[in-house]
Amino acid sequence: MVADESNAELPPEGTMVRYVVLHHMGVAPEHYDLMLQVPGSAKLMTWRFVEPPETWNEQQPLAERIADHRETYLTYEGEVSGGRGGVIRMDEGMARIVTRNKSTCRVQLEGGRRALVELPL
Repeated sequence: MVADESNAELPPEGTMVRYVVLHHMGVAPEHYDLMLQVPGSAKLMTWRFVEPPETWNEQQPLAERIADHRETYLTYEGEVSGGRGGVIRMDEGMARIVTRNKSTCRVQLEGGRRALVELPL
């Protein structure tokens, strides 16, 4: 599966969106991808983290905005095409857009692991 280069639009503050956190292994460096489902779009806004999700409440993790991914990743686990390792689901649930401006947003994850994360746009 290949990331889509087009950027989806983050919904307004207060909106609840579905999310997933995938552990991407077999690549350097191993990392975690947070994906938010954008209402009305087949795209998932995606951020890469080096820190595992169980640490996100202890210290604000550094997030890197990467290309949008296809909606299929909400439920996908397995090998990634092109010899790019594999992914397993670490967390999933609903998230609330708490605040947003032109450069960042804060999102409250309300799945198996609750965390408030700040994301660059």
